[in-house]
Amino acid sequence: MLGCVIVFSNETFLSYEFQPNSDYFTSFTFEHNTKNSFLFNFSCNNSTTGTKCSSQVNENDKKQMYGISIMYTSNNITYSMISRMYPTPIVWPPFNPPTKGGDFVIKGSYLLFSERNYFLIIYPDEQQLDIVRNQLDATNVTVKTPSGCGYQVIRWVNGKTYSFNYANPTISNISITSSSIIVNGSNFCDGSYPSNITIDGNIIKSTNIEKDQDSIVINYSQLQTIKSVMKIETSNVTSIEVEIEFKPEPLIINSVPINKNGLVIIEGLRFSSSPISKSQNDTISVKIGNLTCLNAFLSSNKSISCNLNPELLNSTPSTFDQRNLRVLVSINNIVNENNLMFNYGIVKLNPNKYSLPNRILQLNGDCLGNSNDTAVYLNGKITKLNDLQINYYETTLSFKIPDEFKSKLNVSVKYNNVMSNEIQIDISFYSSLSNQSPNTNGNSIIIFTLYNIIPANYNEKASIRIKSDQTRINGTPVNSSNNSTNQDIQSFSFLIPPGCGKKDIDIIIGNQSCPSSITYSEPIISNCFVSGFGSKNDNIICIGNFGNKDYFNQSSILFSKNEILPLSINSTTLSFPLLSGYHTDDLIFEMCGIESKPFKLNISPSLKRVDGGRFEMVGGKFYIIGEFFSSNLNASVFCNDIEYKSFFENSTTISFDILIPGPNDLLCNYSFDNGNNSSNFKIEYPLPFVEKTSTITTNGGILTIYGKNFYNVSSIIVEVDNQLLCKEIKFIDLTSLSCKLPPIEESEQSSVFNQKLLLNSTTQFSKKLLLNVTFDRKTWSGYIFQFSKDEIQNSNSEKSSNETKGGSREKKKKGGVLSSKKSKIIMGVVIPVISTLIIIIVKILCCRGIRKRHEKKLDK
Repeated sequence: MLGCVIVFSNETFLSYEFQPNSDYFTSFTFEHNTKNSFLFNFSCNNSTTGTKCSSQVNENDKKQMYGISIMYTSNNITYSMISRMYPTPIVWPPFNPPTKGGDFVIKGSYLLFSERNYFLIIYPDEQQLDIVRNQLDATNVTVKTPSGCGYQVIRWVNGKTYSFNYANPTISNISITSSSIIVNGSNFCDGSYPSNITIDGNIIKSTNIEKDQDSIVINYSQLQTIKSVMKIETSNVTSIEVEIEFKPEPLIINSVPINKNGLVIIEGLRFSSSPISKSQNDTISVKIGNLTCLNAFLSSNKSISCNLNPELLNSTPSTFDQRNLRVLVSINNIVNENNLMFNYGIVKLNPNKYSLPNRILQLNGDCLGNSNDTAVYLNGKITKLNDLQINYYETTLSFKIPDEFKSKLNVSVKYNNVMSNEIQIDISFYSSLSNQSPNTNGNSIIIFTLYNIIPANYNEKASIRIKSDQTRINGTPVNSSNNSTNQDIQSFSFLIPPGCGKKDIDIIIGNQSCPSSITYSEPIISNCFVSGFGSKNDNIICIGNFGNKDYFNQSSILFSKNEILPLSINSTTLSFPLLSGYHTDDLIFEMCGIESKPFKLNISPSLKRVDGGRFEMVGGKFYIIGEFFSSNLNASVFCNDIEYKSFFENSTTISFDILIPGPNDLLCNYSFDNGNNSSNFKIEYPLPFVEKTSTITTNGGILTIYGKNFYNVSSIIVEVDNQLLCKEIKFIDLTSLSCKLPPIEESEQSSVFNQKLLLNSTTQFSKKLLLNVTFDRKTWSGYIFQFSKDEIQNSNSEKSSNETKGGSREKKKKGGVLSSKKSKIIMGVVIPVISTLIIIIVKILCCRGIRKRHEKKLDK
């Protein structure tokens, strides 16, 4: 009997420990149906504590460790191994199947040992992991994984357990619509496993969640542009926390003419970070193609307005594309993802926005042209209209309908060979407004006269329905028409409540209705002035009639291409700070879209400084810096009696392009604000600067000089060591020039220079020499030039040899003057040496003579 057996295993080792005096085995055999059996041997050691049989396990062994049975022999008796003696399977890497299930490979060691059809999952529910029977490999077992979620437990055949988790959920992308959040990814678990989802801590009801393994759809609506944190928890799986952005979603945009400052209106979703009443601090910007739409402001949570300034096009290439420009709306740096395209010059009529007072058809649209060039088509035929009126921005069009048109009217327009859409209008019933606009404070009576009332409605009372809020106002007959023979025309008075702006209305009597509009009285500016000009608290104050205080929050000031909110306002006075960006311009007060007549406000320009220090070799810019500049401000610059044109850059800067080549400095004059400010200024050109030169020999050659701030002038001087003048100077470009440097012997003043070359050491002479480069009156000097060192060494050795042998060949080549100079130099060197030698020899001979006479005296 084997008794109690302890099994120990790892990736490379397998052992069995048997009790003392019990039976044991030294091998076991894996039996197969389709191939030879596999024998696995152990080495056994006996001790007082028992017998331990162990063996190393290699990769090939592990692949073959399976069979229909495992047999071992003990005491000459063959036994079948019981399952509790199997080594525990080792799984690596961890088993994390996808939640949707399917075929998945378990890798590891001792996975099968004894062949079987499945592994058993015992938690959370008992179910089978069926084994796919293909080519068996005990280290790679393919199983059919059921769908599941989270934590699971397998019980192996030997009774041991292995826990694993289905794969954690992953998110590939999140898309957000007006009513839902769609999360795409994998391993979300099926609908039988509930998900807890929170957005910014708010729990989403399960009834608003639809999901499968690869996606989750959350019914959720967010009206503001914000960043939120979404957390998804499913079953006992690790949760996912992700930041999501509810982005602005522009859906509709109008078109504007390319050559005018057009108001762009964008309609869409999520145009603020909070309810409209609290969104004043939002940072809003709009990009259309590469252009910034200026002064973007929020007119409602679903509408943004901004201005496309035609001046922006001046900086764009001539090939600027006017079509299919992508619209990007940014709310607090959160930008839309959808593709809304803008097109210049699209002629369009708005089918839902028109009115018909006094048979005058008032249409709204985009790029409607002008009264001279726009063709109007009525019922498909071009119609000559003498009273056609189109506003400057090409957004409204009006004309009186010719008498021959009585009922249905199909209208379209054509401008710049672009045909608009066609809209249909019922003109059989219309109205006219017979008195002034209502007051914004209310209690104003207006009178409408209705035309072409059908007999069935003769005795009906008329009413007005305001389209924006569906308010209905009943009218009162102005005069009795019961006894009149012309009952198809009747007048009614209406008491209009407080309000502002233009209100689109329907006028109704019985079963007849027609569109029209009422426009509250426009604000009036009587006077504007600057208070405390020149102090730190300058204000612009305007006096006039600014309407009902309840609508001041819908008012703004248009001035100096800015939309400004009043700092202080009541029905007769408003004020706002004077800022440096303002200038003399028309000031307009706007309330609810109705503009006052412009008031010309003059602001005196203020000069702070001038800047003429940005000049390069060929000229540069001169700037006048100050405040309150306007585009029509008179400014000029005169240089050399030539006037240079000014360029208005903004309200603080006027520039001049002064393209006068250097190098000589200039004294110019500027005049500003019609001569109220005038003075001289100096244009200083940069000094030339040499960075390096080419290296040439003492025999001369082409010298190239490199640097910056070189001037293309006729007078250029290049000199080396204040002696050698460069000839044949050529200006190459602003950073280089070349010239021909003569041999040093050709210099008229080179005797000292040559003596230095010939008599001094090579090291001393090869030091860098002074180089002077002069452009007219601007000079650069520096020790930067150097003759070739190799050439100097060769030159010295050759000249020493020539001096020893005599200079006959040099005399022939260089002429008598040069030969004489060299002879003098040689004599100056040789004669002192010979004289010294003669004196030494004489002294020696004298000493010898004295010594001999002395020796003769001693001999005597």
